[in-house]
Amino acid sequence: MEKSNQFYNIPKILFKDPKYNHLSSDAKLLYSLLLDYVETPIIIPRVSVQEILNITPRMCCKAFKDLRESNLIHEIKQCGSYTEIYLNETKGEN
Repeated sequence: MEKSNQFYNIPKILFKDPKYNHLSSDAKLLYSLLLDYVETPIIIPRVSVQEILNITPRMCCKAFKDLRESNLIHEIKQCGSYTEIYLNETKGEN
């Protein structure tokens, strides 16, 4: 019997680069969740993120805010009830 595991990948730079030290574990997990999406832009309801990561609405908002402030994502609000999310590359110290 073959067993298949699926994993989210978290870039090591989020743990090693001092400029990302302030990010919460929730923000790092959120970034890895967003990396898993193939299509661009990413459109995912906040409530889905809360359910997947098992976090509160407040924690979800803070995680998105942390990623925006760290320039790891940018969001474009559309007319209607959704927001397009675009990932930015992680950039380490050289």
